[in-house]
Amino acid sequence: MATGSSLEDLNVNRLLRSLFADDWVFKTGIGGILGAGSIVAGLYSFMCIPIVAALWALMIGYCLRCIRFKVLNPDCRLPDWNDWGDLFLSGITWMAFQTIVWTFVCGIAFGIIFFSGAYAVVAKTSVESNVEVILGCIIASMILFKAAFLSAFVMVNFAIEENASAGFSYIKVAQRIWAEPQKYLSGFMLAMGLQWGAIIFPCLTIVGVFLIPSTYFVGQATSAAVLARTWSTTPLTESEKAAAAAKRLKKTES
Repeated sequence: MATGSSLEDLNVNRLLRSLFADDWVFKTGIGGILGAGSIVAGLYSFMCIPIVAALWALMIGYCLRCIRFKVLNPDCRLPDWNDWGDLFLSGITWMAFQTIVWTFVCGIAFGIIFFSGAYAVVAKTSVESNVEVILGCIIASMILFKAAFLSAFVMVNFAIEENASAGFSYIKVAQRIWAEPQKYLSGFMLAMGLQWGAIIFPCLTIVGVFLIPSTYFVGQATSAAVLARTWSTTPLTESEKAAAAAKRLKKTES
C-alpha cells in the first residue's frame, strides 16, 4: 500500500503526458544519435574514448537540464537542445564526480569480496567457506545498491544547485530521503525500471536492437523526470529551510 500511494504522489501519468508532447520524437532522436555515435566511436577505436566521453557528457548534461526544468515546473516539456557548451560542462562535471565516488565505492565493495574470499580459503569446512563468500557478496551488493540509490538523488541535487559541493552532498540527500524513504525508493525503482526496460524490450526483436540508442535515451530522460518529481514532492528538511533562509537574508543585506 505504501508503494502504491508513493507512486500516486509522483503522478506518473501527468509526468509522462507532459514529457511526450509535440516534438519529443525530434528531441529524443538527437539523444539517440549521440548515443549511437558514442557506440560507433567506441567500437571503432580505443583512441576514440574522448569522443565517447564528450557525447555522453552532452546526453547527461541534457538529463540534468531535464531534472532542473521538471523541478521548477512539473508540467514542462522536454527542454530544447541549445547552449551545448553548458550541456557539455554540466555533463562532464557530473561524470568526473561520479568517477571519484564509484572508484571509492567499488574499491570498498571488491575489497570486501576479496577478504571474504581469502577467509573462505582458510576456512575449516566447505560450509564455512561458502558462508563467507555469500556473506561478502551480499554486503558488497548492498553497498553498491545504496551508492546507486543515493547517487541518483545527488544528481538531482547537483542539477538544481549547479555547484561542486552539491555533487558530493550525500549526507544532505540521505537526510532528505530519510524523511520519506518509501517514496524515494519507489521513485528510484521506477526510474531504474524505465532505463532497463528501454534496453530489454527492444532486444526482443531484431529491428529493435538497432533502436536501443534512441530508446535508452528516452529511458534516461524519463527516469530523470521521475527522479526530479520524487525530489520536488518531498518537503524541505530543517537544514534546507535554514539554508534557504540564510540565502534570502544574504540577498536582503546585499
